[in-house]
Amino acid sequence: MKDNKKQESNVLFLSTITSIILSLCLLTGFIIVGIMKIRSDKKHNEKWKDYDECGI
Repeated sequence: MKDNKKQESNVLFLSTITSIILSLCLLTGFIIVGIMKIRSDKKHNEKWKDYDECGI
């Protein structure tokens, strides 16, 4: 009986840790995609800034 409860406790702990790790990976992915999008937009705007000023 004690072994069964201990095993259930270990499974719950591993499940919780796995959920936290996956959530952190997902959050990190969103942050990286956001940073890449911001950098890409900045590069694009820098490239076309001169053309905006001349009215084309």
